[in-house]
Amino acid sequence: MKASKLIIKGSFAGISGDLARHIFVIIANIVISIVCKIYKNSLYEKHDIKGNFFEYLLTFDELSVVIKLAVVNLIVVIAYILIISAIFRAISTFYYIPRNVIIDYENGKIIDKSHSFFLIKNTDENKCNEIINVNIEQSLFQRIFNTGTIYVEYVANTKVDSQLRYLEIPCISKPFMQKNKLI
Repeated sequence: MKASKLIIKGSFAGISGDLARHIFVIIANIVISIVCKIYKNSLYEKHDIKGNFFEYLLTFDELSVVIKLAVVNLIVVIAYILIISAIFRAISTFYYIPRNVIIDYENGKIIDKSHSFFLIKNTDENKCNEIINVNIEQSLFQRIFNTGTIYVEYVANTKVDSQLRYLEIPCISKPFMQKNKLI
């Protein structure tokens, strides 16, 4: 027998897999940029380059050195872009913590409560006659931390027709336990 209400809450444990992935990306790109800078400095010393890359580009002696320096500088720029992106994504994962999804079997409703930033509260209430399918998606880090995204497929019947609807619940701790409660 199902409980009359099921509450799926966002938590720090739920975002831990995504947060760990973003931190890993940040650390990996910092290491890549440090290694590239060390290699670039060794090229500067080996070929006695004074000043910056663009000054050397105007008076270069060897094309291979210019290509190596260009590739290293490109890798460093890409690493910095990935670091900034990962920092933004890591901060944005905290958005999922205050999210609550209430599935009210007795009244046939799904209520999704979330917050946008600090001042805006969103409440989305939908009719739900039957949950048809529940899928779980997990990345490598989400499997390690036992978190994931739950996709709920449900039917909402009206007097005129029925609609198939979907609900995505990201960053859920212990998703398989939640799935068993849903079905």
